[in-house]
Amino acid sequence: LTVPVFNHAKHVLFLVVGSKKAQRLKEVLRLQPASEQLPAQAINPANGTLDWLVDAAAASLLQSRS
Repeated sequence: LTVPVFNHAKHVLFLVVGSKKAQRLKEVLRLQPASEQLPAQAINPANGTLDWLVDAAAASLLQSRS
């Protein structure tokens, strides 16, 4: 599947599990992307929803926005 296919979907869901994914998840979700965009950062459904299901281990490096 290509980025345009995902971006035309009604619903896109990322499932991220495990501490080995924590650093990459942090990189994907950062507000200011690096000069090279990661593939997951290009996913932004035009007329759909994008949801992330993340376990505690994968989210361990994320900061709370509260």
